[in-house]
Amino acid sequence: MSPRPESIKKVMDVLGDFNPSEDKIKKTLGINEDELKQINEEKVFSSVAKERMPINKRDTKKAQSTLGINLSKEKLMDVLGVDETTISDAVYEEDEHKERKIKQIRENLMLTNKRAVKKALEKMGCDPSSSKIMKTLGVSEVELAKEPLPASQQTINSFLVSIEITALCLLAYFILYLYNK
Repeated sequence: MSPRPESIKKVMDVLGDFNPSEDKIKKTLGINEDELKQINEEKVFSSVAKERMPINKRDTKKAQSTLGINLSKEKLMDVLGVDETTISDAVYEEDEHKERKIKQIRENLMLTNKRAVKKALEKMGCDPSSSKIMKTLGVSEVELAKEPLPASQQTINSFLVSIEITALCLLAYFILYLYNK
């Protein structure tokens, strides 16, 4: 584990030398040449972001736009520690997400606001009431377009369901009767 650049600062304070030799630093910290090089590289890398000169945004706005420089993007890259392609990808994904949301909102408004767009929906061949039914019931357009069962078939189906329920209740009563005996 190599010492941090802050510990080098402390060593310099302890040694009382503003710019001690590398040999003194290595000897005091007990590190080798490679670790000292690594520490110096980390120090240079971390100081790059701090060395930027303050720029008056108002004075250089036109020059920055001409050169394609975006200071907020640069600052974001420094803070997050990512490269420009990552930020560009994130911006692109966010724009796509916003476009999808807007498209979805527009589609929902078009389908639910029957009075305002009834004529347009009829011209497109859509039935506004069926789209509202589909949304409410959660069924697809194919299921909605199916022919309804004839009244006699519906009556038979409901009769069979009521017989099944009655049989189930009788079975439950019979089991309870035997259990209580």
